[in-house]
Parts: sequence; structure tokens; C-alpha cells
Amino acid sequence: MSTDLHTQLAAKINERLELARAASPGPWQVVDPNEGSDHFPFWMVVNDAFLNPHLNAEDAPSLDVELHTGCEADARLVAASDPATTIRFCERDLRVLARHSSEQIRLRNGDWPAPWCSICDCDCNAERWPCPEIRDLADAYRVDLLVPTKEET
Repeated sequence: MSTDLHTQLAAKINERLELARAASPGPWQVVDPNEGSDHFPFWMVVNDAFLNPHLNAEDAPSLDVELHTGCEADARLVAASDPATTIRFCERDLRVLARHSSEQIRLRNGDWPAPWCSICDCDCNAERWPCPEIRDLADAYRVDLLVPTKEET
């Protein structure tokens, strides 16, 4: 189970990382093409290539996304999630995942081997697998946590 969870998380993180690497480069920013008009509120999320058309389109494809919403915060959230930011977060998450792996140990009372986190384990008094760091990653990437049975460990 623990290897499966580790593999599932790595796949989800790498999937998002590849999307970010393939996306139009940032930084992304919000512009208001209506200049504050309340008539038809929408915002645009654009990158430098859109604002500077003289840039080489092959090196920096133009990004121009209109968000037809009455909520400017939607556009600001999208802009804040530009590829560079997403890449940084994914690379950090992969480092966390690499540090926190599952190890099988026998409990002090001699019971069946139990999975423990390789880094959180401190004289067998640490969190059982998955540790809080891995639980947080699973939550962030929407990976279901399954509790292993004795036969699975």
C-alpha cells in the first residue's frame, strides 16, 4: 500500500509539473481591458509575450485568457498560479515525497511489521505511515489514503 501511495503521489505531482512546463511561460498578470467599466466586467490574464508583441513567439508564446466573471479575485488567482510558481511547488512536493518514504519495522511488542515514515521515525515513537507530510500531499493532489491491512504490510 505504501509504495502504491508513493507511486500515485509521484504520478500526480509529475502530471501537474509537466502541464506547467508545457504552458506559456510567466509571469502572468491581470489586466482590465474595460478600464474599470461596470458595463461588462471581465479580466484578462496575460503574460509578457502578450504585453510585448515584439518578443519571439516561438520562445515565448503569447497568453491571453479572458475570464468572464464578476470576480476579479478569480483572475488574480489564475495569474498567481503561473507555470513558474507551479513548477516550484511541484519540485518542492517531489523533494518532500522523496524524503518521506515508507519503511517496514517490527513493533516493540513483536506484532506484525508496520509501515513507518523513514524520516519521521524516531525510536519507533513517530507517526505511522503515511506521516502527516504525505497525508498533506495526498490531500493536495486528491489521492485517496487507504489503511493497509496486516496482509498488505
